[in-house]
Amino acid sequence: MGKSLWILAAIGVLLGVALWTLAGPQYPLADASSAPNTGSTGPEQPASSEASNAFEPLLRRPDPVAGTAAGSRVHLDVGEAGAREVDVELTDRIHGLPVAGVEIEVVQSGAGQVPAGGPSAGFRLEPPRHGRVPRMARITDLFGRARVAAEPGEGHFVLSVARRRAFVGTAELESDSPLRVEVDSPPSLPLRLVGPDGRPVVGALAAVVFGPDRVPLGRAASWGFEPSDPFGVAPALFNTPSRTGPFAVAVRSLGIESAGPPVDPMAFEGEPLAAALPPHGSILIAVRDADGALPAPGQGLVLRCVESDEELWGRVDDQGQYRQAVVGLGLHFEIRSHAEARTLAGPVADGEEVAVNLVGVGRRVRLTGRLVGPDVGSAELSAARFALSYRLDGEAHELDEDELALGDGDEVRVDKAGQFVLGGLEQLPDGFEGAELRVFSSGFRLACAPVPAELGVAELGRDELNLGDLTLVPSGVTTGGQLLPAPGQVLETQLVTLRRGEGEELEFARCDDEGRFVLTHMPFAGGSLSGAQFSVGRQFWPAEIGSLENVLQLEAGGSIDVRLEGAHEEIPAVARLELCLLDGQGNLVSQRKIRMGGDIRFELDRAGSFDLWVRSNSNADIYQVVEGIEVEPGQVVRLDPLRVGVGLREVEVHVADSQGRPIRNAHVSLELHGSSGATSRTMGSGRTTVLAAPQVERLVVRAPGYRTAATRLVSNRIDIHLPAALEVSIAPPEQRITDDANFGGLSLRHTSAGRSLRCEFDSERGVWSGHLSETGTYSIVMRDDHSFTETEILRFDAPESGEAIELRLNDHQFSTLFDDWSQR
Repeated sequence: MGKSLWILAAIGVLLGVALWTLAGPQYPLADASSAPNTGSTGPEQPASSEASNAFEPLLRRPDPVAGTAAGSRVHLDVGEAGAREVDVELTDRIHGLPVAGVEIEVVQSGAGQVPAGGPSAGFRLEPPRHGRVPRMARITDLFGRARVAAEPGEGHFVLSVARRRAFVGTAELESDSPLRVEVDSPPSLPLRLVGPDGRPVVGALAAVVFGPDRVPLGRAASWGFEPSDPFGVAPALFNTPSRTGPFAVAVRSLGIESAGPPVDPMAFEGEPLAAALPPHGSILIAVRDADGALPAPGQGLVLRCVESDEELWGRVDDQGQYRQAVVGLGLHFEIRSHAEARTLAGPVADGEEVAVNLVGVGRRVRLTGRLVGPDVGSAELSAARFALSYRLDGEAHELDEDELALGDGDEVRVDKAGQFVLGGLEQLPDGFEGAELRVFSSGFRLACAPVPAELGVAELGRDELNLGDLTLVPSGVTTGGQLLPAPGQVLETQLVTLRRGEGEELEFARCDDEGRFVLTHMPFAGGSLSGAQFSVGRQFWPAEIGSLENVLQLEAGGSIDVRLEGAHEEIPAVARLELCLLDGQGNLVSQRKIRMGGDIRFELDRAGSFDLWVRSNSNADIYQVVEGIEVEPGQVVRLDPLRVGVGLREVEVHVADSQGRPIRNAHVSLELHGSSGATSRTMGSGRTTVLAAPQVERLVVRAPGYRTAATRLVSNRIDIHLPAALEVSIAPPEQRITDDANFGGLSLRHTSAGRSLRCEFDSERGVWSGHLSETGTYSIVMRDDHSFTETEILRFDAPESGEAIELRLNDHQFSTLFDDWSQR
């Protein structure tokens, strides 16, 4: 018996050694600081320096350095020969294949010597310190190549590969050959993805896995850093440490994954390898603006697969098109632009391409201007950062610098004279209001300029809109105070946020152990911050700007524990759901994702009465409603397990116009106590189906160009006919009308519903025109986005009869709207 055990143990050891040899070492995905200090050396190199190219130095693995964030170092002795651009090729140590999509940075180390292994050799990818000056960063391409620049200097330059370990050596820049660096990192195999018909598969992510019978798909899989291009070319990231394989291809698109064919990485000789995929299809999206013209190139789209509930961003090309591969057949998709959303069925046969037309936002002119200031130098100008804020349906939104940059860059360029040009404005949705350009720079400088309303016009007949000079003001404002704990509780360090109203965040800071905090923030145009508030979580206090004596008294909160159990056949046992917690006024307090059978805790900033909604992940259905959850200060409320779907009703909704013609893309909302709980859209047939909990009271339908309609949920089929929206035309005073009159838009607000809309000026008719979706009382208002005030100019009623509304402004009203505004 003992002899048999020894034999089995020996066999086990031999088998383990064989498997380890076959698989090879694991790729170290962590930083160098996480690697064990083995002191091992790299692969064998020729002993003679003549046998080694100047760009292929004697390499050795560095000893791990504790605390470093970028442990890969190759030292380049630049000397005094002048600035040089160095071509770098990254390959992995095991297969010799390209390492794509990683960042390389060149920094200057201490003068005169190469840093030795040890704490002094470590550095981070962060602002300059300890004598190291960042030079330039590049991302390796599909073939692991990048070009970096090194300026002349007495010291050495460190080539850093972010988050990877590399072998290190020293080389002088005496050859035009590329510097080849081997790293312990999963490589990427360049592939050309094609379908069975030979056509390229566009927009799919790829991976190389150990297979083909054991393809490890799912959340643990890692995919190439970019999807396949119009030629089907994409990097496939290795998901296996195996040296010899067998290997196979896996692909992913919109959350749907599929196993591909076997592949031999050793066949790679500098050109992408062809990989024929199983049956697939594609979606071709053609975008035009409301007038049928091409949109600006680069306009964003969102694609979502209904079955996987995963989405991705895409951008249209110069022809207004975007093509997306579909891995899997018979799926359904939602496609959204800034102006329209559509739901469609994907391809059902191999090679099928589903074409869809989508309305996008028309071309916008570029914004130009010049930054000026009394003591602003080129350094401050180059550090300037831009943002464009605007309002849509009363909510604040912002385009950041990544979205405003022209071309492929991620920042707005400012020349030495302060001139700048902004693009990306096609991302502004139709109907935006109160656009404002903000410029941040060093020393808490700020320039702020309102953007003329004509930016919203699709065709202006010119390419640029000049904002003129924007003055950078070096005047930061300091505001602070003390946060006091709730009665009976110990103060914890909290994040205090300064807001404009309850919307846009201006600045934030964390309080100390005694609750004291100080924020240094930007002044705004006119120096006004009316309506500024502090917030901690969901608690708000008015802010006295410029004072350090603000006192914020916290209220005691509580918590609610929730567990879900399935109880309806329409809801899968593994469904992913959304929990929405609302306060007593119907305001959303918290929104969390959860799977059926899971549990979750809502931590509350304050006590009170709350409602809980269980919604579908698609935000179309309300499965469960729990009303009147009372939470006392400091109390933990544990709800009984919720049997989701008890009493659930399936309601089929048909939406048509007054002539009985179906309305596509109508918004069908389930509402409870005046709050919209879920929204779905009708298909081309005007039909949609929603699931509603018993407590849901009514259904509201909205569609552009039609009046809003509401009905109670009294049956399982509801037919709604929407009348046409009310037409309104507002004329200027007769003495102000000229042949070339072209005034800006007018803002209207529904006095009870609080909704706003904008009427644009029709130069041919000489009036402002628009469509009202609701009856009731409206006001023409003038907004001051700097003081956050509105002035009512004229009030009128929209009748139930649906008759067209014709109004005319008098001279005083017109002057208040336009003459006064232009003088401010």
